[in-house]
This record gives sequence, C-alpha cells and structure tokens, in this order.
Amino acid sequence: MRQRFTGEARVQLASDLKSAYENGESIRARAAEHGWSYGFVHDLLREAGTALWPRGGRTRLDDSVIPPHRRRAVRNRDDPQQAERRADHSSSPGR
Repeated sequence: MRQRFTGEARVQLASDLKSAYENGESIRARAAEHGWSYGFVHDLLREAGTALWPRGGRTRLDDSVIPPHRRRAVRNRDDPQQAERRADHSSSPGR
C-alpha cells in the first residue's frame, strides 16, 4: 500500500525535493529513486514554489550546471570571433 504524505511530512518532503532539484537532480531521477510517479514529484515541486526548468532541461549556457573544465569550451563556442576562426580554419585547403 502506498504511503500518503500529508501535513508537515508533505511540506518537508516537498522542501527536500526542491533542494535536490535546485542542485541539479531531475524530476525523473527522484521519482525513479523512490518509486514515485513523475507527476507526484512535479506536484510537490510546484507546491514548494520551485522554479521549474524549461522543457528539455536546463540550458547548457548556465555556468552553474557546466562542469568547470567545460566552461571555457562553451564560452568559446558562443564567441563570434572564435566562430569566425573556426570557419576560416575549416574552409582551408587540405581539409
């Protein structure tokens, strides 16, 4: 039989889920870990006032979710001068 979360237990669970979600854990991961449905976890996050990620997850340009060793590569990818250098290099003869 499923456990019902009500009152203070529900508020505490929602708070714990919010903390994990804000630290990068996905709704699906939390749901699978505890055997809950995606909808149940999503509802608790909404009840806790969590700002949910857009469809498709967090953006890769958010430095808080990019590992430090990858941040430079991501920044260079979006730099117009770097893009121009890559275009010049890829169109050079011998490639």
